[in-house]
Amino acid sequence: VFVADTEGVYTGDKGEVKISSREAGFYIEDKRYIKIYGFKIENTTGTAGIYIKGALANNIEIVDNAISNNQGAGIRVDQASDILISHNEIFSNRDGIFLNNADSSSLIGNVVYSHSWDGIKVVDSSRATVRFNQVFSNQERGILVYGASNNCEILDNTVYKNQLDGIQVFNQPASISVLGNRSFSNFGYGISFKTDVSNTNKIVSNLVYLNQKSGILLEDNCFGNTISNNTVFQNQENGILIKDNSDNNEIKNNIIASSAFSGIKVQNSTNTLAVYNDLWRNNPNYDGIS
Repeated sequence: VFVADTEGVYTGDKGEVKISSREAGFYIEDKRYIKIYGFKIENTTGTAGIYIKGALANNIEIVDNAISNNQGAGIRVDQASDILISHNEIFSNRDGIFLNNADSSSLIGNVVYSHSWDGIKVVDSSRATVRFNQVFSNQERGILVYGASNNCEILDNTVYKNQLDGIQVFNQPASISVLGNRSFSNFGYGISFKTDVSNTNKIVSNLVYLNQKSGILLEDNCFGNTISNNTVFQNQENGILIKDNSDNNEIKNNIIASSAFSGIKVQNSTNTLAVYNDLWRNNPNYDGIS
């Protein structure tokens, strides 16, 4: 266990404990059962402020650190598993948190902002949980789930003012649940599924509003998905947009209001089931679907 003794309980001199201007604040390779609490890590020059890698690395906790202004990611995990990243403040790095082939990991209650790329990036990492994070003002996406990232949960996050999409699921992830998030004031889409995101994926009970593009998007062969129980309002394009061979999707029990364009728009896609939705003050309420 590595503990920054900010209160001076053990060292007798309280104050922040800083690791600065090195290749990494912590570099962990093929080690397990490690906990890192309370450090300030900044201005590192390597892959990440905290870098965890290797198939033998597991059961590692990164909690309550401040990680900023690093040339690489704030925290990056490669090929490890069972990593907990919780209640850290992570800002002004390249990516905020980057999971790459890091199965069964949890990102809980972090504040992640002002990165030159994505706030949270989950790539080829199955059974990841991303919950209760605040993710904002990143130059690309707020939260990105990409590739063979199956059985992941994106729950109860607040995502806003990102330059691209708030939450994006891209390129073949399966069994993804996007549930209970607030995604607003992003410059792209509020929530998007793009390119072969198909079968048993769910967008449920989210609050999606004031985004510069459509609130919710399914695009490019995204089929067999469910969009239900969401509240979608005042987005600058459509409320929900389904396009480009995204067939056999279900839209039900949503509230969709005050979209600048259509409430629900279906384009070049078939067999969309839209039932028990409440639409008003959209322009028009339905486009390409009755």
